Amino acid sequence: MNIRKPVIVAPDAGSARRSGAYAERLRVPLAIIDKRRDKVSGIVKIHGVVGDVKGYNAIILDDEINSGGSIVKAIETVKEAGARDVYAGCTHPVFAPGAVEKLENTDVKEIVVTNTVPIFDYGKKNKLRVLSVGPLFAKAIQSIYTGKSISAHFE
Repeated sequence: MNIRKPVIVAPDAGSARRSGAYAERLRVPLAIIDKRRDKVSGIVKIHGVVGDVKGYNAIILDDEINSGGSIVKAIETVKEAGARDVYAGCTHPVFAPGAVEKLENTDVKEIVVTNTVPIFDYGKKNKLRVLSVGPLFAKAIQSIYTGKSISAHFE
């Protein structure tokens, strides 16, 4: 996508390790959203961003988007912290009813997801882009069949 001045943003401390690996691989900074869930009420509260996003283009990466609530809060948080543009992505777009519309109504530039779960027809969406994991799976199957390493596909 050739995003200028990117920063990878982990949506919570639990995803910091995975997001850090992306930041390291891309040689860009890492920021982490300080998100905490009250153990009694279950209410999620964001306490800010650890790291600098001001003037950067934030890329928020998560493993799954279900209701969209957490990623929407993450998008709002990095924008409030001074990020220029915000991009989001996830591996598993579960998308509970209303999630896609919720995401479309945020200040995110683009949401990139894969088709690891069935993607339903949401009609024309301006911000949602679905990438196929088919070619990657095909390479992995071919590697297994020919006795080659699968990890080479992920380096």
